[in-house]
Amino acid sequence: MIKNKKLIIGITGGIASGKSLLSNWLKENGFNILDADKIAHKVLEEKSVINKLQKEFGSKTVFKGKINRKILGAEVFGNKEKIKQLNKIIHPGVFSLMDKYVAEADSNIFFEIPLLFETHTEKCFDYIILITASKIIKLKRLTNRDNISEKDAEKRFKSQLEDKDKIPKSDFVIINNEDIDGAIEQLKKAVAEIAKSVPRKTVSFLENYHNFQK
Repeated sequence: MIKNKKLIIGITGGIASGKSLLSNWLKENGFNILDADKIAHKVLEEKSVINKLQKEFGSKTVFKGKINRKILGAEVFGNKEKIKQLNKIIHPGVFSLMDKYVAEADSNIFFEIPLLFETHTEKCFDYIILITASKIIKLKRLTNRDNISEKDAEKRFKSQLEDKDKIPKSDFVIINNEDIDGAIEQLKKAVAEIAKSVPRKTVSFLENYHNFQK
């Protein structure tokens, strides 16, 4: 069990829900917030990880000694077994770094983590904020942002859990459709409520990962 005074808050949501926009608001207003994807990118720079990925997925995933994330992503997309192998290689490093950042933090810390529920990290957070939006809005955002077809967008949506499965497991749900000011007001209220709350986290990220590997 972990006894901590600072709070660990997870911000999550599906593709094109607007997580980053709200996370940026937190950062601009002085909150301590880290991006799990950027932590993963840092792990991908480690030589031992590069070697393991090259051995598992082939030399095509490495260019000039670095992982080509676009090729690696295309290699594993839609293939559960390959995704499982990829996670097995990078997740220990990612979760170890997240634990390190938590230990070093001197105030409440937020993590923007898109696959919070998919990676079974619910117990690693004191509170979870879910960012959601209507399917129509997300579809419009994704096709415009990534210049892809609706068919390809649907494939990406299907690679993640649906919001209806995440809502019951979240402490706060923020609706982020076209009213960004309204979404920010919802976020402010959630953050204010969390500030008055007590720690509930029960396990570290790395310990939680190993528990799920048993």
